[in-house]
Amino acid sequence: MEGPKKNTSRRRFFLLVWGSFLAGVLLSVASSIRFLFPNILYEPESKMEAEKPGKYLLNGIVSYSNSGVYVLRDEKGIYAMSGICTHQGCLISWNDVKKEFFCPCHGSSFSIEGKVRMPPAKFDLTHYGVKLNRKGKVVVNLKRLVEPHFRLVI
Repeated sequence: MEGPKKNTSRRRFFLLVWGSFLAGVLLSVASSIRFLFPNILYEPESKMEAEKPGKYLLNGIVSYSNSGVYVLRDEKGIYAMSGICTHQGCLISWNDVKKEFFCPCHGSSFSIEGKVRMPPAKFDLTHYGVKLNRKGKVVVNLKRLVEPHFRLVI
């Protein structure tokens, strides 16, 4: 009776070893296949829907801080600018007393048209294309860079 017990335990041992080996191989293959489908990081929206043109007052400035965009209106029309300083990428803010954009990080300032007034920033603020959508709202295209004189005529 001793003989069959040893054969059975030896057989179980080999089944356990081979089963563990095959399970490890299958897990390795499955994890390798997982890397064929990487996590995808989508870019942020390239267009931002703003308000209807009537909401923008003449010589008014509206900040969309979640997008880092300013929408402005002057006598020529509506235009949009980046709210990110061209020096180190800090968010700028409007100083109503001095009538200029100010970067709190390093002290750069920009005119209401986005031109550098005070360094260390060397480049003017980026201007974005604007148009009206079917709902009659202003849409800012963050991938369409335009000249500073571009306006949406209302």
